[in-house]
Amino acid sequence: MPDQPFRPLTSYLIRKTTLWASICTLLLASVQGWLSYQTVTERSLARLEQVALAQAPAYAEAVWWVDIVSVRLMLEGLRRTTDIGYAEIREPSNYAPVSNRREFKVAVQDGDVRCKTRCASTTAPLLRNGLQEPIGELFLTIDPRLVYLEVGRTVAAVLVASVLSTCLLLAVIILILRRDLQRPLTRLSRFVNDLAAAELTQKLDLQRPPRRHRDEIDQVDEGFQLLQARLAQHIHTLEEKVADRTAHLAQALAELQTLSTTDALTTCRNRLYFSQQLSMEILRAQRYQRPLSVVFCDIDHFKQVNDVHGHAAGDQLLKATGQILRGALRASADWVARYGGEEFVLVLPETGLSDAVALAERIRRQIAEGAGIRLPDGSVLKRTMSFGVAELAPDEAESALLQRADHLLYEAKRGGRNRVCAAEPVTV
Repeated sequence: MPDQPFRPLTSYLIRKTTLWASICTLLLASVQGWLSYQTVTERSLARLEQVALAQAPAYAEAVWWVDIVSVRLMLEGLRRTTDIGYAEIREPSNYAPVSNRREFKVAVQDGDVRCKTRCASTTAPLLRNGLQEPIGELFLTIDPRLVYLEVGRTVAAVLVASVLSTCLLLAVIILILRRDLQRPLTRLSRFVNDLAAAELTQKLDLQRPPRRHRDEIDQVDEGFQLLQARLAQHIHTLEEKVADRTAHLAQALAELQTLSTTDALTTCRNRLYFSQQLSMEILRAQRYQRPLSVVFCDIDHFKQVNDVHGHAAGDQLLKATGQILRGALRASADWVARYGGEEFVLVLPETGLSDAVALAERIRRQIAEGAGIRLPDGSVLKRTMSFGVAELAPDEAESALLQRADHLLYEAKRGGRNRVCAAEPVTV
């Protein structure tokens, strides 16, 4: 579109490539960070287990002699000199054990208590010579700050290396795109924009250096030259082709108009055609003071057909009814439309009330006394119709005419169905 801003394709590809390269770099750094975190955590935990096993005898001795001050100082020193975030000494609980496993409670602790539940940890039993059961436990957790520091260094190194390699790769891609894509496409765009009708056969020259293989730009160049040749060949027969296409289009539009105004099931006119055409029929009748009648007709007890025999039988009944109604009308003037559901409306130009009533009565008898429709199970389905007939009064509005005909139809329904109800037009 002319109002849209221009954006070179090369710039768009560069931005897209940069975006996805950045996303890939971040994903790579995230994966590397996760792997580094796992590795550092495992290494720190293994080192922590060695420290716990090495320090357990000394703590067992201090706990045995109930030297709480020494235990506290030892824990503080151990935490400060190693990669330990939290340490505690646990002693047996005074309560009776619930199971065979001995319960322990915290006796002395040091460090950040939050590390107790958030960081990897290890436990070493405090054993005393001569005793079968441990006299306590040494509980240690790793220091998360040291782990995060080492992981951060690893991720930073990966990011720096990835960013440098990505920038180098992007620089090469940008050079290639500008040379092999942007320049030929710019020349092609300028050539097309400057091309006049008198220069239609002018040769396109993209000024590309010779190459061993052809690519898509070569195909565009060849396709454009082929298009120029075909345009030059058919320029003299353009008017004939346009006229031929116009005739086909008019025919297609006529067919489309017919389809859009025809009910697909009954092949009668649809509600859209009825709404558009009835106003013109009324206007013509009032202008030339000619009679016009409208007949509303409805299949009696149609809902029972769908409920008892299924919708397929209902559709079959609607088709047969539409065929009877169309066959009873004058092909040159009258027409029938499916008004909705099982309700139809007959529009009868040049027809007074008495003739319209006679026509409705003939159709009623034909449907009521006819052979009906044969269902797939072999049974025969017969139905009746009710009719409401109204003639257009002078200066009567369309809505008033339809309301009178519809009211008469419902009078026929209330009067026992299978009948025709009509009334003389009321002078407005």
